[in-house]
Amino acid sequence: LGSTSYRVLDEIKKRQFLEKELEIAQKIQQSFLPQKCPEIRGISIAPFFQAAKFVAGDLYDLMKLDERKIGIFIGDVSGKGVSAALVMAQAISLFRVCARQLPDCQDVLLALNQELYGNLGGRFITALYLVVDVEQRKLYASSAGHGPVWVYRPREGKVIDVELHGQVPLGLMNDVKYEVISFDLEPKDTVIIFSDGLPEARNVDGEELGLEKIKKIILQNAGNSSQDMMAILKNTVLAFSNPDSQHDDMTMIVFSLES
Repeated sequence: LGSTSYRVLDEIKKRQFLEKELEIAQKIQQSFLPQKCPEIRGISIAPFFQAAKFVAGDLYDLMKLDERKIGIFIGDVSGKGVSAALVMAQAISLFRVCARQLPDCQDVLLALNQELYGNLGGRFITALYLVVDVEQRKLYASSAGHGPVWVYRPREGKVIDVELHGQVPLGLMNDVKYEVISFDLEPKDTVIIFSDGLPEARNVDGEELGLEKIKKIILQNAGNSSQDMMAILKNTVLAFSNPDSQHDDMTMIVFSLES
């Protein structure tokens, strides 16, 4: 009996130590994410990030490029756990260096891929990088296997699915050439991007939320600010999903042109 009690207590101590280590890892990982949104006149941005477990493989970043441009980066590391979280931290650090040095979306992804290829231990990262020129009302986007990009356009009363030139995820192949698309924005347009943890969120019956339901939520709540739209989407997804079995990280960014 004494031997059994000792083993149980020892197992409890080990578990408590592991949980403490994971809490520290969680705080370190959160420090890599933006602590606040950059302020650029004419655009309003609202991000949402929630890890499935203590640490996440999802990533995002927001970078003020100049007084009229902002860079918006979102990605998803294959796999889960601490190893995916380490890759996430590496990717964000590299992105911040590349985005400061290179003005074009496709060149940033190319540089990231060159740095990450052969260094991910068999993992890869789907990624999407947007540059928004608020003054010119232009959106530039390059995709490394990540999408969609949705634009709710009040004038037309519909959600536009921006056509991306989907390319190979980061870290899988060397010498990949990424392409950029440009899209003309209009006043009051709202742009929504997210990781696959949103449409793949499951309820207690195992049903997925799905892309069409997310699109329906956007249309039903058209006219809200980016912050309100984010809150509605977040609350709807969390209310739909089973909190005891969130199987994937969830990341979403909503931004609107104010005029």
